[in-house]
Amino acid sequence: MKKIVLIISGILAITSLTLDRIGTFRLCGGIEYGHCMDVLSGIILLFFPILPLFFFSLVTYFMRDEVFQSWWRFARVWVPVSMIAILLAPAYASDWMFPVDKGRIAFFTSLLFMIISLILIIRTKWKLQK
Repeated sequence: MKKIVLIISGILAITSLTLDRIGTFRLCGGIEYGHCMDVLSGIILLFFPILPLFFFSLVTYFMRDEVFQSWWRFARVWVPVSMIAILLAPAYASDWMFPVDKGRIAFFTSLLFMIISLILIIRTKWKLQK
C-alpha cells in the first residue's frame, strides 16, 4: 500500500507541478484570455493538496507500517474532503473582511493537513517507541 500511495501521489504531484510550470496561457493556446484558462487554473488548484500528500507519503514510506497506517487513515479522508472544499469554494472572494476563495481554501487545507500529519506521525512514532 505504501508503494501505491507513493507512486500515484508522485505522478499526480509531478503532473500538477508541470502543468503549473507550463502555465494556463500556453496550455490554452496563448492567444487571449478565456474560459479555458479559468477551468485549467481551477483544476490545477484542485490538485494542490496532492503535493503535501506526496511529501508525507515519501516520509512515511521509510517508517514502520503502523506509523504509515495511522497517517493513511487520516490522509485518505482529509485529501478528498479538502478537494471537495476547494471545488465548492468560489473562484473569487466577494467579502472584504473574510475573503474565501479557491486559493485560500487550498492553502489552508494543505497547511492544516501538514500540521495534523506531523502531529499524527510524531505521536504515533512516540507511542510505538514506548
